[in-house]
Order: sequence, then C-alpha cells, then structure tokens
Amino acid sequence: MIREIDFPLYLGKNQSKMFGFTNDDDTIYNMTGSTVKLYLYLTSTPLEISGAITLLTGKVVFNFLSTDLVIEGKYEYRIEETKLDSSKIPLIQGNILLKSYIPFSETIEAYLATELPANITLTENYRVQRITYWKRFLMGAFGVVEGNINIDSSWTVMQNALIAKLVAYDALMLAAKGSLLHFFGGDYTQESGQGGPISKIETGPANVEFFSTGQILEQLMKAGPQGSALDTLSSDICGLAQFLKVKLPMCKYAVNIPFRFYTNEDFKLYPTEETTVVSQGDITI
Repeated sequence: MIREIDFPLYLGKNQSKMFGFTNDDDTIYNMTGSTVKLYLYLTSTPLEISGAITLLTGKVVFNFLSTDLVIEGKYEYRIEETKLDSSKIPLIQGNILLKSYIPFSETIEAYLATELPANITLTENYRVQRITYWKRFLMGAFGVVEGNINIDSSWTVMQNALIAKLVAYDALMLAAKGSLLHFFGGDYTQESGQGGPISKIETGPANVEFFSTGQILEQLMKAGPQGSALDTLSSDICGLAQFLKVKLPMCKYAVNIPFRFYTNEDFKLYPTEETTVVSQGDITI
C-alpha cells in the first residue's frame, strides 16, 4: 500500500519540501537514472513539479512557487517515479493544506495575545500601564537604559515573553479581586448565589442558566492534578525568571539581579592585608 503523508504550505510564498526514500531494511532506495515528479491537483489537470534527486542520500526536493499557491484549501498530491525503462512507480500520496501565512512576532503584544484566555480583553490603558510598570521594574536587571525602555530591540525575545506573562498574571489577579467583590454582593446563603447575584433567569416557560464571572474564575482558580491555571502561569513566570536570573515579587526563591561592572584586573576589592591599594581607574557600574 502506498504511504500517505499530509503537510501544509503557505499562500504566496516560495517553499520547498524534502522527502527521503529508503528500502524496508533502511538502505537507501536506488533512483539511479530515474526522474521523480509531484502531481498537485489544484485543478482537474495536475500541476507537475520535478524533484531534485540526491542519489547518495535518497532524498528528493520539490520547490513550490508562490505564483502557484494562491487559493486556500486542501488539495491532493501524488509523487511518482519514472525509471529508465519508462515504468512508473507511485511513491507517496496525500493532501497539501494551503493556508494563509501568519508571521511570527516576538513583541510583548504578540506574546500577551497567547497568554490571556479568549474571554479576557484588556483595555488599552491597563495594558500599556502594566507593560510600562514591568519594564521599569526589570530595566535595571536587563541593562536597559531609560531612553531605550520603549525600543523593542532593547529587549530580548525571552524578556518580552516574561513581561507578557507578568501582565497576564496581573490581569487574572485583578479579575479575581473583582469577582470577590461581585461574590459578596450576591446571596451567598444559597447555593445558586455562590457565583454572583444572579445565576438563573426565568422567562415564562423557559429557564436560562449562565456562567457568571465568579463561576468562570472559579474554574480558573480550581486546582486540578497539575494545579490551577493560575498556578501553572505562576510556575511559568518563576521558571522563566530563574532562567533569566531576575527576582520577582511572586516567586519565593531569591535570585540576585545581575549588575555589570568593569575594572582593572589588578584592582583588589577586598585586600587581605593592611596595605593601601591604588586603583588605576574608576569602577563603572
């Protein structure tokens, strides 16, 4: 039976795919004198793409042009070998998924979008204020000067990831505080009131139940086998902070914030004898 392999390609981009062919005993499949083509069924008439064969490795590379990849969808393909005697051998078939390319971003904003639950949207003012707060908190540890605090290139990828996690943590904690106030405003003497003032609406013959903010956050804070979602985020934050060697208020372990200083090698900061040590230069911190 011919093997089936599915893989994605992106619209409007030149791309390549490499396939390796071996025998059942893992030796290299001999394609000496052969030609290999990929038939891509974008329409009823397939697009033919010739493969570049490397005989020593048994690998074949197919190049896909951006001009051919223009309509999203799932399309069948088949890879076929033609030997010297003109006999044809099917090698692989499957589906190619053509989809839009979403560029990868290393900004704090992009990381933050992946950290927050889908049903939590931050106001612009809150988001900007918290990002600025954590940048100022960490700028000394990461050697970022005042004038460069809002320049993206002054912060590394992992530093941006840490700040995004911290802002997400702040947002979830703020939501939890708001939920507690909401809780105390409800009728907490009845089970139906534990999630907030109203958890059921009766309209004639219909009863409508919904998950209140308190109930949603209850799930967020609820501990499972691996802890709560907030526990997981806290663990991620502290692990990343430890990796970056910075100390954060919510992390129990103590990590010294690295300060860089430069001096002459012959300058002894702690003399062992009662001697006068003369520095040949100033210490810059």
